[in-house]
Amino acid sequence: MTDTTHTTMPLKQLKQRIEALCMQRLGGNCKQSLVLDGGLQVTFRFSWVDGMGWTHSVSRRYREQFGDVPEWLNLLNPIHRIRLCLDAMQEGQKLPDTLPAGTIPFIYYVCMLWVIEDQKPTDNPEQNDMSIHDHLSLRQLRDLSGHSATWCAEHVGKVTLRSWNYWEAGTKQGQPVSAPDDVMAAMRELAEAVQSVLEKTVNRHLAE
Repeated sequence: MTDTTHTTMPLKQLKQRIEALCMQRLGGNCKQSLVLDGGLQVTFRFSWVDGMGWTHSVSRRYREQFGDVPEWLNLLNPIHRIRLCLDAMQEGQKLPDTLPAGTIPFIYYVCMLWVIEDQKPTDNPEQNDMSIHDHLSLRQLRDLSGHSATWCAEHVGKVTLRSWNYWEAGTKQGQPVSAPDDVMAAMRELAEAVQSVLEKTVNRHLAE
């Protein structure tokens, strides 16, 4: 039976815990993809045990004690969901229905860092930084910019959506095709600008 006498975890405490958890890079043999607002796709990695533990144990026990699991938990790796829910159950404090101010931009920014990290070459230390490099594909740059193919085709490439899709696919009717250099340069600038804004937003919220 759901406990109706519980208290809610303080927002400041929740924000601190989420920030600490998000900065932990996790791994495992199972994957779950999440598409953020704007189309950026992030892949969570976790073990089979953690995945099953979240789906069939921890989330069920949380619902039994507090009721529905907050929707914002889906923005986190299943391992982080488990940690927050276990803390909440142990402390008898329900997780808030909404996130503290500034937490979602922080999560999005960290997710973007992981996307960039996943797309780095591993054998060239000279490129091993957080900038947007030439090795990223058009599709990867668009994902990092958070814009749709339709928007990029109209405002960046000045072409039809079909032509843009050919560029991203790298082929047209079986023949190799690629985006013009000026389009690639514009997309790199756009992705870097979005990254810069997110970084400033996160830093401002962390300073609060």
